[in-house]
Amino acid sequence: SLINLNAENIASTSLDDSNQYSIKSMTLEGNRTDSTTTGTSRAIDCPAPAWIMSTQYSAAIIATDIEINGFTGDGIFLGSNRNWGLFTNVIVRYCNDNAIAMYSVDNRFVSCDFGVCKNYGARCYAGGANSFTGCNLYYNKINFVANTSVGAPCWFVNCCFDGSTEHGVYLDDSSSIDSYSFISCRFQGNSSSFANTYSDIYTK
Repeated sequence: SLINLNAENIASTSLDDSNQYSIKSMTLEGNRTDSTTTGTSRAIDCPAPAWIMSTQYSAAIIATDIEINGFTGDGIFLGSNRNWGLFTNVIVRYCNDNAIAMYSVDNRFVSCDFGVCKNYGARCYAGGANSFTGCNLYYNKINFVANTSVGAPCWFVNCCFDGSTEHGVYLDDSSSIDSYSFISCRFQGNSSSFANTYSDIYTK
């Protein structure tokens, strides 16, 4: 990965002691040579720490005015217990896996773009309780995916989900699936690979 940020072991459960790395005003260019071969190269990698959240809550990053292009893996990766990421004006495009992949909770995205990636715009493998405000997710295989192990819902306000080749949003079987919120959002031109085959919002 281009930037690898390990969690700081502060040996405490207090949020007052959580420290976030800060990345501002950067362009990160990857090394992909085609748009199909998926690899492990990431722009920003926040791997899971050795401890669990009930032992110590670990913060992720503050990212502001960042552009990420052309990585063979995920543009941004937030491992388990890499929480409380604050993303503003972050653009991630042309990656051969997901624009952003998360196993964490309490992340906030404001005016971000996640688009034109081989797999998903934003993928929540686990965790949840993430908010998206004024974000654009476009021309990915699926623009947003929440997997079965996501334990808390996400919410979207004034976001656009456009031009996915399959579903605009895919919500896997989850006990919290009925708590997802899409407020004043736009869905346009999804199911572009097979017209009328996939849904704007699909719940399994």
